[in-house]
This record gives sequence, C-alpha cells and structure tokens, in this order.
Amino acid sequence: MRNLLFIALVTALASPAVAGPKRIKTEQEFTQLIVGRDLTNPAGTVRAEPGGKLRGNIAGAKIIGGGWNWQQGYFCRALKTAKREWPSECQLVKVDGNTLTFTGQQGKGEISTWTIN
Repeated sequence: MRNLLFIALVTALASPAVAGPKRIKTEQEFTQLIVGRDLTNPAGTVRAEPGGKLRGNIAGAKIIGGGWNWQQGYFCRALKTAKREWPSECQLVKVDGNTLTFTGQQGKGEISTWTIN
C-alpha cells in the first residue's frame, strides 16, 4: 500500500501542469502579446496596430476601415472591406500558446480562432 501511494505521489509531481487557455483581461496584456503581430486563419491575415488601427486582408479583401479599442475587459472592433462591413462588437479574448480565440458578444457569441505569427 505504501508503495502504491509513493508511486502515485511521484507520478503526480512528475506530470507537467496543463495551463490551457488564458483570458486576456487588460489592454496592456493584449498590447504586449498581440499588437503589431500578424494573426492568421483561413479567412485572412489581420494585424492590430498601436493607436487602434486594424490592417490586413479578411474574406478576400483588404481592410479599408474600422479599428479596435479595449473596453471593460473586452477587445472591441469594427471592420470594413470593399466587400463587407462588420459592425462594432466587443469580444472575449483567450490565448493558448500561439493560438488566439475571440468569442463575440462578450463571450456569448461566435468563436473565431487565429494563429499568432
């Protein structure tokens, strides 16, 4: 019995901790981790620039308008291309390694997953 307890304890201590996704709660965190870096997924490539601008291509068209800001713990953005306009929406943001997940409607809506480059 003692040996089983010892083996269980050693196994538990030797196992790496799994961190999982971490919510980005502040503009400072978002700026340090994301601003100025390309985010890619099958829909395109987007870059959040300092000062609240968004650049890149999404849904096959260049971003020609819109921007981002941080409000009460959420990333808020609006986008416009020649083909489509996405109205202002605040999204919950989580990071897990080089994967960034945006969940619309302050965490209650659609999920969009991006790779941080």
